[in-house]
Amino acid sequence: MSMEQSPLEGVKNSKPRRKRADLSVRQLRSAVTNGSHLFVHIDHRGATMRRLRDLIALYTSDLGGEDFVSEAVRCLIRRAAMLQLQCELLDQRFAQAGGEATSAQLIDYQRTSSALRRILESLGLERRAKPVMSLEQYIAQEEPAA
Repeated sequence: MSMEQSPLEGVKNSKPRRKRADLSVRQLRSAVTNGSHLFVHIDHRGATMRRLRDLIALYTSDLGGEDFVSEAVRCLIRRAAMLQLQCELLDQRFAQAGGEATSAQLIDYQRTSSALRRILESLGLERRAKPVMSLEQYIAQEEPAA
């Protein structure tokens, strides 16, 4: 074998060349980015994932829909939906335990609720006070018309 000749010269590649696929921009983006999945390698058919998708859709709708939500707001919506889901799961655990909770569970619940409130405030979903009747209005409502 001469110095100019490669040791692999004359050896054929046993792998067939793959045909180049015509990909669209949507196909090149990740499943999370293009909206087809919330997470990678997670089964999206379970009750928890369906509830998470529902919460995201509800929050998005409250803010005007997909066309009016920026990517940053979409990120906050996902975080808010996940935190609400976690609060709901903790509510369920408390109910199954007869309303009892450990100190650690209560601390987790408080932190999760507080973080959810802060995200909702930053999204503009502020707490609105419910109109309350005065005592006089309540009494006047309850008195039969004479």
